[in-house]
Amino acid sequence: MSVNPQNNSEWLILVSSNYKKEYISDIVEVIGVPNSFIVHFRYRKKWVNSSLWDKLPVKEKLKNGDEIQRLNEIKSRKILIVFLCQDDKDNWLSSYPVRFATIDKCYVTGRSDHDIAHFYLYVDSYCSAKKEEERKNFLEKIKVDSREAGFNNSRMAFLAQNMSNSLVQDKTLQ
Repeated sequence: MSVNPQNNSEWLILVSSNYKKEYISDIVEVIGVPNSFIVHFRYRKKWVNSSLWDKLPVKEKLKNGDEIQRLNEIKSRKILIVFLCQDDKDNWLSSYPVRFATIDKCYVTGRSDHDIAHFYLYVDSYCSAKKEEERKNFLEKIKVDSREAGFNNSRMAFLAQNMSNSLVQDKTLQ
């Protein structure tokens, strides 16, 4: 199950950070498990880009044709798991693309502000910024893509437009 990131211009980016010990544990797990292993990421609504949130199916309605269509649309995207290093004031200092993945299943628990988005992912190949100097470009790219108009904080789960394969490379191809 190899992900070819050149085939799709809109990717799903899932970010884990050093903000809490649990988040660091998540990224260590992603690094340590073998290919095709399932990992689970979850985000409160406030950390999910609204356009992504609206595209996620509601768990209780997954037998409904519209919700299945939502799930299939999300499953067709390339997934990139990113580690974010931030300071205690939530400033993004650096980011590291870690691994590609594919969706096993994803859903939201409802449509209220208190609901949670769940992503179950098959991890795939490792990845990195193509060149060391590209790491800053990658950080700036995901900063821009993660922000929503009129909202100051960045989202941790979002759709990225026009991700360039010049920024991220599959480490298994080297």
